[in-house]
Amino acid sequence: MTAPPRSDRDFDALVEHAFVDEECLRAAWHGAGRLAGEIEAIERSAASPRQALPALCAAMGRAGLLGLVARAEDGGRFAAIRSVALCLARERLAWISPLADLAFAMQALGGYPIGWRGSAALRRRWLPRVIDGSAVGAFALTEPGAGSDLDGIETQ
Repeated sequence: MTAPPRSDRDFDALVEHAFVDEECLRAAWHGAGRLAGEIEAIERSAASPRQALPALCAAMGRAGLLGLVARAEDGGRFAAIRSVALCLARERLAWISPLADLAFAMQALGGYPIGWRGSAALRRRWLPRVIDGSAVGAFALTEPGAGSDLDGIETQ
């Protein structure tokens, strides 16, 4: 156990260590960047974005990038899901391809609720497939008076 911080500087170092995992951030940034050529090739060869999407997910899975969307206990790469790492990966992917960014975001939006609140059986069934890119994640939303129409949602 470490001693409690005695100064603002000690506190800043403690917070940085507690909330920023450098290895995770590097994996997000560099992992996304290494996929640029493959992403471009997939999009050039696909007949439509709908056809490219599963191929992009599979490529991200093979590269290990989707390991960021689940905890290690569920087959992911790190002990915790780091939102900063997810944002970095998305930013880099968006510069390469908006469709690749969408594919990554879908995997995270589809996988996170399963990892957070899903039963052990549900996590075992779906998270390995989300992480390896063999299943495309999804996210559903419904609200009274709007159904799944995001434009129709109103605050009360």
